[in-house]
Amino acid sequence: MRLRNTILTGATSYLQMGSLMVTQLVAIPLALRFLDSERFGLWSFTSQSLGYLMLLDFGVTSSLGRLLAEPIHQGNEREWNGWFNLVLAVLIIQGALILGLGLALVEPILHWFNIPVALLPEARQLWLMMLGLNAVSFPLRLFPGILGAQNRSYWVL
Repeated sequence: MRLRNTILTGATSYLQMGSLMVTQLVAIPLALRFLDSERFGLWSFTSQSLGYLMLLDFGVTSSLGRLLAEPIHQGNEREWNGWFNLVLAVLIIQGALILGLGLALVEPILHWFNIPVALLPEARQLWLMMLGLNAVSFPLRLFPGILGAQNRSYWVL
């Protein structure tokens, strides 16, 4: 492991956290300016409720760097390829599980939280669009894990 890569990884990790904080500090006032309170609440509700479905990751994403680090650094291409394929298959299954559960739960959740009738079509559309984007992008979580295993997280930026 090179010192330069370690320093770049640490620095860009802090830069990434800082950029996410700045983005949220800008996004919330913009959303409050252009959305009325009901639609802002709908946006917030949808992102928070879908966040609970994202917990079905079961820690796979955060363990990728540890799983892939040893075979990558040893140059064991066969083991690395095996882990890659296994993790990709698990992430695809998890994405499909999240999509299936989200589709099954959309109506009960919208009615459970008493979304106003006038906002129900908009709420359903927002929920389904965000659900689809999260489910389809779920297998892509493999790539930051590979960069983390190579101590090259700075490439994400």
